[in-house]
Amino acid sequence: MHQGPPEPGSSVASCSRTRPASSPHAALAVGAAILAESTLSFLGFGLQPPAGSWGSMLAQAKGTVGTPRAYLVYFPGLAILITVLAVNAVGDGLRHALDPAA
Repeated sequence: MHQGPPEPGSSVASCSRTRPASSPHAALAVGAAILAESTLSFLGFGLQPPAGSWGSMLAQAKGTVGTPRAYLVYFPGLAILITVLAVNAVGDGLRHALDPAA
């Protein structure tokens, strides 16, 4: 039995309009937060050793570029790249699943 459209001020109407917009936005915000933390840690303003951070791992390994130990730069950099791309892909998938018209 169809009851008609929800009232404009009801929680059902507001929830159905904000959920599709907020899910991808939250995923983009998580990706941006990962990049910001990594950047700050790389520059020395983020987490300090012994706390583990991909940015601080990159900062510690930047002297190995061009040496046989250059792989120390690749793994944290690839971890940042893959994680941010995966989070953004999940946000994009949520956007398509929650708002098929977009």
